[in-house]
Amino acid sequence: MTLTQTRVGFVAAFVLASPIFLGTANAQEGAVALEEIVVTARRVEERLQDVPLAITAFSAAEIQAAGIENLTDVADLTPGMTFSNLIGEFLPVPVIRSIAPTAVQDRENNAAIFVDGVYVSGREGLNFSQLDLERIEVVKGPQAALYGRNSFSGAVNFVTARPTDEFRGKAELTFGDRGRMVASGAISGPIVEDKLRARVAVILNQWDGSYENQVPDGPDIGGFEYETVQSSLYWTPTEQFEAGLSLYVSKDLIDVSALTSVTATCENVSARGTRLANYCGELPSIDKNDLHVLKRATGEERDVNRAHLTMKLDTALGEFSALSGFSKVEQTFLYDGSRGNPSTRFAYQSFISPFPRAFVLGTFDAELLQIGAADITEEFSQELRFTSPEDRSWRYSLGAYFYSVEKEEGNSGVAAQTPRPRTFANFCPCIQFFPGVGFALTAFPRTSIGDLTFGRWFSGPMGDVTGGVDAMLETDAWSVFGSVDANFSDRLKGRVELRWTDEEKHSQNFVTGSDLQNSWDFISWRATMDFKPSENTMYYASIAGAEKSGAFDSDNEENINGEDVFVASFIDPEKNTSFELGVKGTYMGGRLSADIALFLIDWTEIVIPQLVGVDSNGVPLAGVLNLDMNAGDATVQGVEASFGFAVTDNLTANLGFSVTDSEFDDAKIQSFADFPSYGPDGDVSGNELLRQSAVQGNLTLNYRRAFRNDLEWYVRTDVLYTGKQWVGAVNQAEVPAHTYVNLKIGFDAERYSVELWSDNLLDDDKPIAAFRDVWFSNALPGGGAGGFFDTFFPWRLTVSHPRRRQVGATLRVNF
Repeated sequence: MTLTQTRVGFVAAFVLASPIFLGTANAQEGAVALEEIVVTARRVEERLQDVPLAITAFSAAEIQAAGIENLTDVADLTPGMTFSNLIGEFLPVPVIRSIAPTAVQDRENNAAIFVDGVYVSGREGLNFSQLDLERIEVVKGPQAALYGRNSFSGAVNFVTARPTDEFRGKAELTFGDRGRMVASGAISGPIVEDKLRARVAVILNQWDGSYENQVPDGPDIGGFEYETVQSSLYWTPTEQFEAGLSLYVSKDLIDVSALTSVTATCENVSARGTRLANYCGELPSIDKNDLHVLKRATGEERDVNRAHLTMKLDTALGEFSALSGFSKVEQTFLYDGSRGNPSTRFAYQSFISPFPRAFVLGTFDAELLQIGAADITEEFSQELRFTSPEDRSWRYSLGAYFYSVEKEEGNSGVAAQTPRPRTFANFCPCIQFFPGVGFALTAFPRTSIGDLTFGRWFSGPMGDVTGGVDAMLETDAWSVFGSVDANFSDRLKGRVELRWTDEEKHSQNFVTGSDLQNSWDFISWRATMDFKPSENTMYYASIAGAEKSGAFDSDNEENINGEDVFVASFIDPEKNTSFELGVKGTYMGGRLSADIALFLIDWTEIVIPQLVGVDSNGVPLAGVLNLDMNAGDATVQGVEASFGFAVTDNLTANLGFSVTDSEFDDAKIQSFADFPSYGPDGDVSGNELLRQSAVQGNLTLNYRRAFRNDLEWYVRTDVLYTGKQWVGAVNQAEVPAHTYVNLKIGFDAERYSVELWSDNLLDDDKPIAAFRDVWFSNALPGGGAGGFFDTFFPWRLTVSHPRRRQVGATLRVNF
């Protein structure tokens, strides 16, 4: 889609949403008004339709009605947002407005996650077990000036339910196919009347997954078990002061994901043979019975602990507030390195003859277990804020913020579960290092690089895993921020936000001995104007600038002189300048709502993995390193729209969609320079951005009718569409578009409800995510011996597959 086409589409939607057009439309008599949602996206309570930001919000009632349990569910119902777990909960990637991180292993995403305004640190704990929520708010566009901490393209804030003045409780029980079971409950009420209130919620949520493991007595695939407790205390000793303390503890068991590997099919990068480096075309689906996961590969064990403390004091001058947060996420894993295949093939040389050069080349198959010691992320944050009274024509807010995180990366590696053949001599390829020359093939090597690479995997039950900590990353950041709001008239308002941040990172790698430290300071800002021609319609315009935290990347390698050298890349902050025009309003007596935004994003200094072939002195390396660097710019433009319509007393409809045009303006990726299609410099300028959908949409129809006394029956259907996505910046491997249809039928009364449901009713089986990596081997799967450079760590794509059709029933009781 061109910029002109995008503008035309926006103008058409803009006109359709204007009061001039909508005021002429008629609805069925007696139609009820839509639910009105109050949000705190700007740290004050406001009606959703009064906030000059593109926001998708879900109330507690909508969270329950839609069955929202995770970030995938949130994204499916949010125009302009997608979410993918590339592999388990290791690499969750929320993407807002197509700003997806190009570096898969990037420790920090471009969209930030918050719980009660506190930043969620540690990617492993990003997609957590959700329960007892009051609201979810997805704020699109840069929010760094207000939220800070890498809300570079947007932010998702989960607002937990507060304790109530009266005693209340609820319980829920769900049973479904393939071991689906959810048991949850919450109680809330006063401990000391008008002074102290408490709330406690618990959940046990488990499922065996959609896929049958073909390994006898093997573990489940794609399932999970969450045991979660959430509690809060709310203290109001006076009318002017309040304090709240919340705790969250979850013990999670997450099965190995439904993964397959597809071997590369295109881009031959070998000068004398065949070494295919990428997959071209649409990624294939699989059957439920196609996967193999070895017995010890039980998946991930994750412990998530959080604590939040909030305090507010109202004075004649304004409100003073403090927000403190602590979290600790710990994760270990046991994963199948063959990615859904029964085993991995290896090439080897065997002694058949007493003569030293008479080797026979053969293959054997081995099961590989990936073992990860504990990754531990501990985070502390403190925010202090002063806000002037809200009843003035101009208002302001000032604050300071401190953030500290320490991440320990546990040792990980591979342990073969199959012994080597009795005739085994060494792995291939057989090469030797010659000073001044580098690695070269030899007929009778003193050392096989295959042995150096794979040998320890077969050395015992733990393979090359030694335990302990491989690396540590510490981040400390200070920031000061402020905002000014002004009422220029009853209809015209303006707002300016500004945040200055100083951040320091320190990285130690105990394997390579590297010790890196750097600091950055940067400014994020936003300016907004909004105009209300009537009470229920608002037009707004904004421009915002944000910067994402800097970083560094490093590795060790020998140069051609035989010296072990350390190579580092220091990464500057990425930059995002966003322009947005929007209109939102409610019409027809509150029966119709519209929220439309047009945006243009200039994204610069994009972090992209690059190949490095020389050390810091310009001496060629014996091998090539892959390090992250600032290496590209991109432009994103598009339109988002959400509509709600109470058609009659009984029928409501919600429609949301986004259409985005995104491309690299100037980007060269050295790792693609040897692709015949992208030689000689790996220029991907003009290609679409990866891991984002140009088209996305959702449609919800909800029919509700009285049955008897206070009992109602209802039918809800959600149709959720996510367009195709490119796996990489070269735009060759394609994750196909998918459409999920969810159906719910139930009876609902004031105190209880019963519901029959089906998710993915039509059983869409298309892959949902993928990334490019290598087979942990020196031979192609199912292929011949080979064993030389063309089959040393052959390229593949690891593909993630969806949850298939689920059916079940849910009983809810309120008291």
